[in-house]
Amino acid sequence: MENKKYNVLFRGEIIEGTSGEIAKENFAKLFKLDPTKLETLFSGKERVIKKEVETQTAKKYIETLAANGIKCHLEEVLIEPLSSLSLVPKDNEPDEQIAPITGNNTKVASGERSATSHNKKNKISPSISHDAIDKKGLNEELKESFYSLVWKEFPTPFKGSGLQILIGGALLFVILDFLMFAPILGVFWAVFSVGYMSSYLLEVLRSRAHGKDLLPDWPPYKGFIESILGPLLQVLGATLLCFSPAIYVYFNINDPGGLLIVSQLIGAFFMPAALISISITRDIASLNPIKLVRLIIKTFKDYVFAVCLLYIIININVSIEIPIPIIGSLIVKLVGVYLLTVEMKIIGLLYYTNRNSL
Repeated sequence: MENKKYNVLFRGEIIEGTSGEIAKENFAKLFKLDPTKLETLFSGKERVIKKEVETQTAKKYIETLAANGIKCHLEEVLIEPLSSLSLVPKDNEPDEQIAPITGNNTKVASGERSATSHNKKNKISPSISHDAIDKKGLNEELKESFYSLVWKEFPTPFKGSGLQILIGGALLFVILDFLMFAPILGVFWAVFSVGYMSSYLLEVLRSRAHGKDLLPDWPPYKGFIESILGPLLQVLGATLLCFSPAIYVYFNINDPGGLLIVSQLIGAFFMPAALISISITRDIASLNPIKLVRLIIKTFKDYVFAVCLLYIIININVSIEIPIPIIGSLIVKLVGVYLLTVEMKIIGLLYYTNRNSL
């Protein structure tokens, strides 16, 4: 038994009772990784955490990672040499290493219970803190940029309780269609619905900008000003700022022609930056044109790609029609709410993947 060697394998699994976000945060801290790169490691593809270790060391890895909400497995091997720590797929061989993990002061995230940690702050065992990560292989695995991660935003609204949230949003707009023409109630319901949806969409953007994948729950109602009017004014403020040149051209220039189209395109180009600003700061006063230009410059390639993708999604959204009474309207609204959440998640991802440069 003492001569046996084991590989410690990771398949993207987490301990039951631990949230995915907490597990990923702990994983990043334990192995000194950029949190933006973790989606690749948690994709479900099998990777070797530690190669060819003795029984006692292998068990320490399993226990330490389990205490951080991360589930690993052991695989018996017959190779004698002790290899270095690797987070690459098993068919990749390490040939370059970076600084060792310093386990003595590495704390895990608190706030949620796992099956083994019970909300305690843990540290990597000193006996496994002198290994290193395979830098070359890891960099190859974690090269995913905004361009590759953005496609993962399309299926995530259906994960968890996302479908129920989307259906709730669709029903909200269906009711709005019926009530918006009522003399007084229609106006109030229109303001309430659009304001509450604005609040939620800003929360979707904010949540993704903070690294969360799943759709957030509907925000609690905290009063008309905070939950309805405030978010509505923030979105209106961002819209007026971005499209003010187009509004000026439309009302003050006879036969504007191409100038109106250009000014509209400029407004649409600046809109994602404005939404990021008000979402992160929750303050309409943050809509400073200089800051918006700075944000665009610092994320320019990703930003242009995001704007082009958003343009395609918006055009798909407005072109969908299903001529079936009630059911057709519900389906159209459901698709519309889904695409709106995707748009907000893309904008949030733009901030998240570039936050270190902002």
